[in-house]
Amino acid sequence: MANGRSCCCAGLSKGWWWLLTLLGLPFLYFLMLSAKWDPIEKDIQSRTQQKLASSDAAWSNVEIEKRGRDVLLTGTAASDEARDKAIQTALAVDGVRIVEDSITVKSLTSPSLQAHYENGKYILEGTLASQKEIDALTSALADKVGAENIINKLTVGDGYANTGGAMTIAGKLMDQESLDNSSSAFKTVAAALGLTLTNNLSLDLDAIAAKKAADEAALAKKMAEEAASAEEAKKVAEEEAAAKEAEAMAQKAEEEKAAADAQSQQSEAEKAALAKKAEAEKAAAEQLAEEQRRAERMVAAKADVEACQTKLNNTMTGKTILFDTNKAHIQKASFALLTEITTVISECRSKVPDSKIVVSGHTDSRGSDAYNMALSQRRADAVKAYLINAGVDTSIITSTGYGETQPIAPNDTREGRAKNRRITFSIQ
Repeated sequence: MANGRSCCCAGLSKGWWWLLTLLGLPFLYFLMLSAKWDPIEKDIQSRTQQKLASSDAAWSNVEIEKRGRDVLLTGTAASDEARDKAIQTALAVDGVRIVEDSITVKSLTSPSLQAHYENGKYILEGTLASQKEIDALTSALADKVGAENIINKLTVGDGYANTGGAMTIAGKLMDQESLDNSSSAFKTVAAALGLTLTNNLSLDLDAIAAKKAADEAALAKKMAEEAASAEEAKKVAEEEAAAKEAEAMAQKAEEEKAAADAQSQQSEAEKAALAKKAEAEKAAAEQLAEEQRRAERMVAAKADVEACQTKLNNTMTGKTILFDTNKAHIQKASFALLTEITTVISECRSKVPDSKIVVSGHTDSRGSDAYNMALSQRRADAVKAYLINAGVDTSIITSTGYGETQPIAPNDTREGRAKNRRITFSIQ
């Protein structure tokens, strides 16, 4: 330690000592820079990968380890334009100095999918780049139309792009609501997955017209048979009542004649007693006859009420009053049906003048109990208002909402829920 020098430098001259010091400073700087360079590379790599993913270049990979601020891009591009775009995107990242290109260009086929509606099912056909994309498509569509209504014939194939593509849907449906729901579902799914949608769905007008004609013919036949049956029953009841009344009158006449003959052989007092008895019997017979006629009128009135209720039920058979979704606004397509209901009510009013009409609203189970109860009441009120505006006397019609409390079908299927969303009419 003599002369202020350490043992390791004791044999060195002052010139060598300064030379070693100058050479050690760059080495020390290199060690400090190396310790700092690793997090810098990771930061540049992370920001570059994020920028590429947000620029439709998620297919590319960023390699930067031991490269400083120089970036190496790898992966498979669908075109030269996609490769060049990825390179320019990486160069624009703050901190990147040079971008080296190891990208493979391979032309990929855009997916072309077909969906066909048939017998209540959606048949999916076509080829996608991976099972993951198939699962994403079927899952998104199942959320809209139900997994049980999808027949998946999609396949996985090489050489297909994992973005873009087209989807075509075709088929014929039996009602406007189903057509609108299907179109909306496929439009939403196509937009979410980046597919161009061609919608060729339409209404099967011939089948709808044929079904309507068959339903109307069956209803007309049923109504004619019921009307003829009711008329025949009424006629038989009237004839039986008339026969009974004639028989009672004939029997009464015989009894009175016999009584008169007997009275001719009796004393005046006995004759008076017999006359009083005959008068009492006559009054009782008349009272009985009146009660029978009253009962017959009640039976006839009940038959008229039942006939009117049957006619209302038949008018609604196979039909429903349509409203805007979650609203009490009646769709124009139901105006003709409400006009038929108005006609039936007017005819029944002339036959059963003391009858009352009750309009009942019902919903499916979707939504809260309070919401469904309020919605059913508003829809029943809307139908009541329409009928009053069409000429039905406001004093004979009332409206009641029952919400989801009186289902006529299970609520766990679309068909069941459609049946439960209804308006009914009853005569009281």
